[in-house]
Formats: sequence, C-alpha cells, structure tokens
Amino acid sequence: MSTYAGKTLTFIDLFEQDGLIQIPVLQRDYAQGREAESEIRQQFLASLRESLCAEDPWQPLDLDFIYGSMEEGEPPVFSVLDGQQRLTTLFLLHWYLALRCGEQEAFQVTFLRHGRSRFSYKTRPSAREFFDALALENDIQLPLGQGSLSDQIKDRKWFFSSWLLDPTVQGCLTMLDAMHEAFHDSPASLYTRLIDSQSPRIIFQFLNLNKFSLSDELYIKMNGRGKILSDFENFKASFSSNFKEFSLNDDLERKIDGVWADLFWSLSHGNTERFNSFYLRFFLLMAFFRQCEFTEGQFEKIPENNKLLLKNLRESKIYRPQTMPFRFDAYGLQRIEAVLDYCVANEHVRPLLHAVLEQNNYLTESRFYALVCLIHQLKTPTSDQFLRWQRVTDNLIHNQIIDSTEVFLPLARSLRRLATHAADLYAFLANTDEAMPGFTQEQWQEEKLKCQLLHSLKWQDLLQHGDWQAEDPSPCYESHPYLMGKVGFILKMSCPEGEKIPDPDLFKENADKVCALLDKSILNSDEFLLQRALLSLADYTWRCAGDKYSFGKHNGASYRERDENWFRVARTPLFSELVAAIAGDTRQSLLDLINYSNVSGWRRLMITYPETFQYCSECVIGKEKEDHGKQEIYLVKRKQYNGYNTDLRTYVVKIILDDKKKTNILPSGIANYRHHDVIGHSQSFIDITLSDSKNYRITYEGFQFVSHLKSEKREADWERSMPDAIANFLKEYFPEEDIAA
Repeated sequence: MSTYAGKTLTFIDLFEQDGLIQIPVLQRDYAQGREAESEIRQQFLASLRESLCAEDPWQPLDLDFIYGSMEEGEPPVFSVLDGQQRLTTLFLLHWYLALRCGEQEAFQVTFLRHGRSRFSYKTRPSAREFFDALALENDIQLPLGQGSLSDQIKDRKWFFSSWLLDPTVQGCLTMLDAMHEAFHDSPASLYTRLIDSQSPRIIFQFLNLNKFSLSDELYIKMNGRGKILSDFENFKASFSSNFKEFSLNDDLERKIDGVWADLFWSLSHGNTERFNSFYLRFFLLMAFFRQCEFTEGQFEKIPENNKLLLKNLRESKIYRPQTMPFRFDAYGLQRIEAVLDYCVANEHVRPLLHAVLEQNNYLTESRFYALVCLIHQLKTPTSDQFLRWQRVTDNLIHNQIIDSTEVFLPLARSLRRLATHAADLYAFLANTDEAMPGFTQEQWQEEKLKCQLLHSLKWQDLLQHGDWQAEDPSPCYESHPYLMGKVGFILKMSCPEGEKIPDPDLFKENADKVCALLDKSILNSDEFLLQRALLSLADYTWRCAGDKYSFGKHNGASYRERDENWFRVARTPLFSELVAAIAGDTRQSLLDLINYSNVSGWRRLMITYPETFQYCSECVIGKEKEDHGKQEIYLVKRKQYNGYNTDLRTYVVKIILDDKKKTNILPSGIANYRHHDVIGHSQSFIDITLSDSKNYRITYEGFQFVSHLKSEKREADWERSMPDAIANFLKEYFPEEDIAA
C-alpha cells in the first residue's frame, strides 16, 4: 500500500501487501447503512450492480478519491482520512458476494491476517470485533430461510447483542440486508468480476498522503473536514481524468483553470464559495442534460436507479461520486467546451447562465438547455439565428407547465430535434407537419402559424421580439409580461368573419386592448375592474373545486397560474366581447361597463361593491342553493370553508353601513352594528342595535334576510321579528322579496 502515492486501484489492490486498512478514531460511524440514508444506499448499490452485471461495460465505475496516510508498524496500517463510507461498503460487498458465490475461502485468504480482519474500525472495540468475527466465521448460509440476512447474523453464537449499540454495526447489518435485496439473484461469477484487477469493474483514485509530506496540522484539518478538497475540486479532478480518456483539444484542461474559471469567478462576484458551487452546478447540470439524452422511453418505465441518478445530478449541491456514477462521453465533453467558450465570448447569454446557476427550477433549466442545443448545433449562430431560436423556444417553454423530470424529458427531446433546423428555423416551422410531443400542441401550432405570417413585413413588425418595458416600445406583443409569447387567442379573434387568416390591422387593434387589459395596473387593481366588467357581461366564473368558483387571480408568475386564470378566460367568446367593448381609455371603458350594467342578483352586488372581491384572498367564491334565478353566494378567505367565510348579502350590508359610518350618518333608527364571519359551515350574521337599544341578529337564509330579536333565551328560541328601521334600510339596497316579514 505504501507504494501508491497516486494511482487508480480496485479495492482488492489495497490488500496486495501484508498490511491493514483502518478507519481512525476521529472518523464518524458508518453512515451509508443508516435508515435515513436509504435513497443514497439504493442508488449506490444499483450503480455497483449495474457495473458488475454488465457483460461488456464501456468503463469501470469510478468512486473518486480515497485519501489516507501510512502508519509504520508491524503490520503497517493505512489510516483512512476520506473514503471511509465507500471502503466500508466495498468490504461488505466483497464479503456478501463471496458468500453468495461460494468464495468464502478466497475471501478469507485476502481479508484475514492471523485470524483478524484486515479491514477494521478503530472507533469502538465493538466495531473492530464485529469485522473480525464477520471475516473469520464461516457459518452463514444462502439462500435464506425465514428472516433477513441480518437476522441470521444476529442469531449466531459469535454475535454479541451488545454490538447492536454500536451505530457502525447497525449500519453494516442494514447495508447487508440491502445488498441481499440487490444481489440475491445476481450471476455466480460476480465475485470473480469484483476482484479482477486486470479488467476492473469498480475503481477509485488512491492517494497516500505521506508521499506529499503534508503537515500534522493539515492532517487535523482534513480529519475535521473529512476531505482535503472542496466538492468542486474533487469533481474537477475526476472530470480531468474523464476527458483524458478521449482525444480532445489539449486546451481543455487549461481552460478549466483559465478562461472558464475567469467566467465563473466573474459570475460569482469574487466569492470563493459561490465560485465553487457555480462551477460544480454547471457540470452537474450538463451531466443531467446528457443523462436525459441517454434516457429513452416513457418516464414511468425508467428503472428507479436511473430516476434517482437524474434527481441527484439535477438537485445536488455537493459531489457524491457514489450517488452520481456518471462520466461524460466525447459528445458531452465537446458540448461543454462549445457552451463555455460561447459564454466567454458572448456577454448577452451570461444573465441566463447566471440564472441557471443560481436557481433550481425547470423553466430556467429548459431555457438554458435550449441554448445548449443551439450552440452545439450551430457553434457560432448569427444574430438572426440566435434571436429567432430564442424567440420561438422561449414562447414554447414559457407556455407549458414544466415541473418535473417526467415533463422535462420529452421537452428536451423535442428541443434537440428542433435544433437540427435552427439554421433556418422560420422556414422549417412555416412548412412542417412534424409533431413535437414535448411541447403543448396549442403553442406548437401557434408558432407554426406565426412563422407562416412572418413572411409579411407588416407581421414582422407586430410579432418580432422587443423590449416591452422600454420607454418607447415597438408593438412587441409577445414580450408582454403576462402573454410571454402566447398571442394565439388574439390571432383567432382577429380573423375577419368567415376567414381563417388574421388581419394584421385588426390584430394590432385587439392586441393593444388585450395588453392593456392584462397590464399590472388592471390585474393588481384593488377596484377589481376586470372582474367586475366581465361579470357585467356574464357569469364568467369557473368551478375550481366542489361548489367553489374562481373569478381569476392576478398572479402570473408561472404558466400554470396564467393558464388556470386569465388565459382560461381569454380563450372564451366572452373575452372577445369584452375586448370589442373597449374604446379609448381602458380603465374608463371598464368603468362604463360596470356603471351601466343592468344585471341583478349576486352579480349586481359584486359589481357594485368591490370590497366583496377584496374579502376573497384566494379569489374564490362559494355557490350553493339556487332557485328561480336566485343563488346563495359565500365569500371565502381560503379555497375551502376551513377558513373564515361569510354569505355575500350580510357582508354587503356591512359594507353599506361602514360607508355610512364614515360620514357619521347611520340609517334612521340604527345605532350600532357588528358583522360576524365564521369558520366552517356555520351561518354568518350581522348584529344590529337600534336606537331603542334592542338587538337584532340578521341572517340571509332561504334567499331572504331574516331578523331575530336577541334575548336571554336560547338562540333557537329567539323571536323572529323584522323591525321597520331595519326593513326600510334593507329595501333601499335589496329587492323587497329578499326581505322576510
């Protein structure tokens, strides 16, 4: 072992000489066997099995660096500083496969010395004794009868129950059970493959730190951290060995510490920790993209270990080689070089690069993957090619829900296919009948239609991207912050009657109105002008759950929010009717619709009193009983009744009284009032005190206002009574048939 200063080895290579491998006191317990590490354990074992069972693996599974130092003595001891978890798992795998394949004697020849295990822990005597007994005793039988492998081990005379107090022993038993589950049906040749150093299946990079003359102080720091290098530095070392496998540009290694490092240093604003995390995130994301391209078929049919690998590559902020058994092929490495070189040379793409390094969301990752596809296809796209690709792919990406790898996979396939036409994208889209299942068909058809229109200069002025936020913007409707590329419904309403082709002048007129209607000043208005104007035309609300109906949330941060709210309305003939009613100033046009509305019932109340919308925090109302055009409406704080809610009518009474109270002129005979909303399905009410000090409780039930005189009796026994003062007040604002005698 002492001869290996820095070399690629198998686990069996470490035991060629007559020494021991020991986990020192400063190290933690064996963690890969913990119950909480189930996901990592399963992924690691799946990777080990895949490497061992492959008939002709294209490369061994590389478990990255193992560090440690030699302690002189008889025998010499290699003390592990980094790699404890991986080495322990490999020792247990050798023991299990020797048992599984009938190679116990061969195992003992290698791993026993004078009746003791050559791999051991110095952390606790119980751990050392367990490894000694496991290697020495030879009385475990496979296949198992009833119970687990760990149960069989614990039942042996040589196993002391006190060992179960040791977390390392507990972890080893859990790992052995997991190994049996993963390898119980494996080929009988696996142990031979595992110990074959000539055609290795599992390797790591071994460093004997004595050969580097490192100080004791550094040893202490390393022991405290568990590793000598940062996660990115570990990855970089592995990555460097990766690209040396291929005959690539000799400048690649120099770029990692040169111009590429300068790029990430600039993006991280000189912060070392962010620099390392950004650099690592980039490479893991590129590995995620490449693994997605390797992954075929429907997501639900993908093996679980492959799903877990995709998850780890995309989400991890640290480098764990045992859970990320991925190495780039020549294609992947060439693409990394092309992308980073392009980002170095072109500042306009750096905001997107920075965003994808900072954020962990599929939308940004999809946009960056689109850029990756373009660069790899065209190397150095022209300005027109870049802008056209960005416009089309942004429109496609922004207008679908991308919230999982299951959705990202077909999207990535379609982007990659589309990139093969990036040199003349508009011509391809204008003429293709090809389906792209990774995109929503609505948006895919819209992009094809727009490219057919773009042969006209007039349409180019209307549809090309610009800056919507500019002081004097061109009519770049696609870049409107709510539309984000979706203008298909405007194109549809801009077709002259009886025709299928939209008219550009009519489109411009309609698009101006739509953009004004969906402007933040309208959507975020506490007057709820858009909702009230729509209600003046029809009941446009839609069922969202049970008896709950939405009137539209203004939030448009994601496509899901836009699609489930105002895009849902915009696709309807009612929205076209609203657009047609806009003339001149948008706000005034909406107010005119509201003020001149002649609707009745609950719609009239909500149109007249915007405070009713303000009550509904989730923009949801409840609709219950309906009879002869009348309907009981409930305003709800949440989407369910488990939050505060009130019936519409008593809340409108409160609004009216609040307005009168501000002028210190309450209706004749009314001295005071208090509205009570409720939680759950209880009946909301408003208590009114008259000038004669009598108190009445007003509820709305059975489509009428009902009044009870409050008294000391049980509420159920209160006298039903509608005093003139309250009745006269209600008649001013509600139909007389709504007021019970």
